[in-house]
Amino acid sequence: TINTGWTEAYFTIQGHSRSFSAIVKIEMKDGKWSSPTVASFSGKYNDLEPSFSPDGKRLYFASNRPTPENPNKKDMDIWYVQKTDKGW
Repeated sequence: TINTGWTEAYFTIQGHSRSFSAIVKIEMKDGKWSSPTVASFSGKYNDLEPSFSPDGKRLYFASNRPTPENPNKKDMDIWYVQKTDKGW
């Protein structure tokens, strides 16, 4: 086992035929990984491919969430969430 010091991991889950895509989180607790839960910032739109910035303070991901300029968005753009003391 390699100890990286990480206590959480994020990855994508997708529904059948890719009809749903969300980013989920698992946490290391008492030496075991928890069951996946949908990340606090995901679950409403199709989100996928999370990736941490080198300092771990941002999590980048692709999403089809709308923008003010394009409320009926169908394609994907790159988004990020910023880590704070209260979460993402």
